[in-house]
Amino acid sequence: MKKRVFTEKQLQEAAGKAREKMLEALPHAGEELPPFRSEFREKMEGLYNMERRAARRQALRRQVAAAAAMLVIAISCLFAVSPEARAAAVNWVKTVSGSWTFYSFNGKKLDRLPDCKITWIPEGLELVSEDKLTTDGAIVYQDPRNPKKGFVLMYFLLDETSIYVDNLGEEYTTELVSVGDYTGDLHISKVPEGNYEMVWSDPDRGVGYAISSSLEPDVILHIAESVVLVNSDKK
Repeated sequence: MKKRVFTEKQLQEAAGKAREKMLEALPHAGEELPPFRSEFREKMEGLYNMERRAARRQALRRQVAAAAAMLVIAISCLFAVSPEARAAAVNWVKTVSGSWTFYSFNGKKLDRLPDCKITWIPEGLELVSEDKLTTDGAIVYQDPRNPKKGFVLMYFLLDETSIYVDNLGEEYTTELVSVGDYTGDLHISKVPEGNYEMVWSDPDRGVGYAISSSLEPDVILHIAESVVLVNSDKK
């Protein structure tokens, strides 16, 4: 089953379309609105009072969070004994919710997205498409004799894009892998003929990557290790 990887830009576009539909459904200027019933006003006043109490509780939570932040700083010192764990913690913030995994990244801020090149391609795969926008790009390879065999590489500016990996409810495991000097997450499906997803980043160059593929994990890792940036401005 093919999985989906959504960029933050794609989600923003979808949200914009939903907003337009909602605005179209609102009354137009000059239209007379029906008065609210007394029961409704009483409920709204009750909700307002609840919101005020919730705001006070939220202020207390922020104080607790500030203290917790100091604990996180202390815990982060433990990463010194594990280079891989430390690298992953520095490179990204990951949140898992059900079958979704959300990544937001840390790294160098760039004015433009460098060109990306894959220097090793599995035998039998051919270039299908190559697109590059301002903040992200995608390269697609496929076997013309077997359309299910291939991969999609997405690359993007770290400060402009977040990645959402949807495993569509499938059972999967996540392994921490090394890609050159950096670490990445490899989502391995337990479903026969399921897709694999790999996410990693290069914070020194300010670029992140994601591969979606039905190829074997070791092949995906080999592809990832062969990715190079052209005209990047690493300093």
